[in-house]
Amino acid sequence: MKKCASIGDIIELKAQLAPRGITVHLRDACGQQSLWLEQEADAALRQEITDFFAEKQLGVQFAEDNKNFWIG
Repeated sequence: MKKCASIGDIIELKAQLAPRGITVHLRDACGQQSLWLEQEADAALRQEITDFFAEKQLGVQFAEDNKNFWIG
């Protein structure tokens, strides 16, 4: 499994979510890439994001707030 997403992957995710008014931001953290959503993700959005990164052989872990998540 890969350990990080490319900038192209993040741009692709942003483009996929933007038409629905969903904004995702990337911040780099030691050891893992960290992303956050401006709004809380419901179960369907969490699954969509998980599936998006799974197609790229990346795992996703969401924080309890359902806004922050990590790749790796």
